[in-house]
Amino acid sequence: MSADRFDVFGGSDATDPDRLPFWKCYAEGNSYVVMEALPGASGVIGWIADRTRGLGGDGLIVIDSRPGDPVHHMRVFNVDGSEAGWCGNGARAACALVCERDGLSSGDTVTITSAGATAQHALLDRDGWTFRAEMPVPTDPVLEVGEGRRLVQMELGVPHLVVFGPLPKGDDQIDAAGEALCATRPGGTNVMFASHDEDGGLTVTPWERGVGPVLGCATGAAAAAIASEHVLGRPLEGGYVRQPGGTVAVEWDGEVLAMTGTVQVVATGTVSLDRAESPTEGVPVAG
Repeated sequence: MSADRFDVFGGSDATDPDRLPFWKCYAEGNSYVVMEALPGASGVIGWIADRTRGLGGDGLIVIDSRPGDPVHHMRVFNVDGSEAGWCGNGARAACALVCERDGLSSGDTVTITSAGATAQHALLDRDGWTFRAEMPVPTDPVLEVGEGRRLVQMELGVPHLVVFGPLPKGDDQIDAAGEALCATRPGGTNVMFASHDEDGGLTVTPWERGVGPVLGCATGAAAAAIASEHVLGRPLEGGYVRQPGGTVAVEWDGEVLAMTGTVQVVATGTVSLDRAESPTEGVPVAG
């Protein structure tokens, strides 16, 4: 992408070479800083999502595209500085920025690609930033089933280990259990603690590799729904997966995964590239 800056935010700071425009988005439980891939963006990865030194959140989404491109490339950086191959909630947040930047309307579509997956997003409601994403799943996403079908390892752009049963109590126990289970898989994995509700639905509490306990994970919700139906023989009633920070509608026909959810724009502004290039002395760059 060239150094041209697109005035997404309607302010003069969008063309200031010493400052980088951002969006802060909340998407069904995930909170991300979203930026375009402009010069200097890589310098903020180590601190931008830190809740004390930066803007807070689960990580940074960087979008590399120009207005009118048929496909928009996304990179996802976790709060610890590591990179994830995909994020369903993050892709939805990226779509909101692209739609605002490119002047798209309800009914238009945006295709987001990354290292792990590609999904086409239909903008259902611009006022509420509601998108339906369709993501091809070319192979069986179930990789491994263990412990009496209680543990199901999945691959949906990123690895998810679905754990059926009682939820660990409290953030500390969730964090400890998630970290321990993540360490059992080569390269690590997200961990989705899933339980069946009395109405036939699912409640999922996510733990994300590189982040820790989070309030939502779209592909993690989908992984739990697919595992419930195809491993346990319990189809998702109503089509919705509940998570602490929001609800995701999930459909899967064996070839295409569809997920519907919303985005809320929490804040817009700019960050100083001087700050980005000179992190606080003694603080690890990885955050």
